[in-house]
Amino acid sequence: MRKMSPFEKELRDLAGKKINPLMSNHAVLRFRQRLGISKSELEEKYGEPPRIALTVPLFFNDLHFYTEENIGVENDIDVFKIHSGTGTFVIGKEEDDWKIITFYHKSRMKYD
Repeated sequence: MRKMSPFEKELRDLAGKKINPLMSNHAVLRFRQRLGISKSELEEKYGEPPRIALTVPLFFNDLHFYTEENIGVENDIDVFKIHSGTGTFVIGKEEDDWKIITFYHKSRMKYD
């Protein structure tokens, strides 16, 4: 069995808990485009700066579920993905704060 990285250990400790990540500018743009909402609607619903409450999936308790579909590296940042009803949130850590790096809307996602 392989050793867990510090990032994976942090995810294991967060499994099943709510986080409130900040949305990056890119994520805000993608979220607004894909869901067709205005900047004022986004601020009204998620605050300024926008944060979305998400629950880290329980399966991060188990190392066997750490696949490329759920965890990886993007732009030299360790990231994990939360799949929700509307799409997929790609979340990384910037300094001490979780940040949504990008958002993929479910209708635009490609499945093989």
